[in-house]
Amino acid sequence: MHRQQSNAQRRSACIPLLHLAQEQDGHLTDDAMEQIAELLDVSAAEVLGTASFYEMFKRHHVGRYLVTMGSVKSESELIELVNWLVAKEAG
Repeated sequence: MHRQQSNAQRRSACIPLLHLAQEQDGHLTDDAMEQIAELLDVSAAEVLGTASFYEMFKRHHVGRYLVTMGSVKSESELIELVNWLVAKEAG
């Protein structure tokens, strides 16, 4: 039972470490996930599985703005949002 608790504790530490790694690089690199796995003494597949499960973790660099399908309801709303962002960037 003690071994199971320590595994659960190590896995629960994965999310805060993934957040730190993503803050540092802007996204999760393979190297960062391998280092987290080594630090927590879990497999790299477990860390990747955790990172893949949660939408908040990005495996690749994302732009300044991230528009998800759920954040706009129609084509016209998407066009309006893009126009607003372009105007905002232009000053």
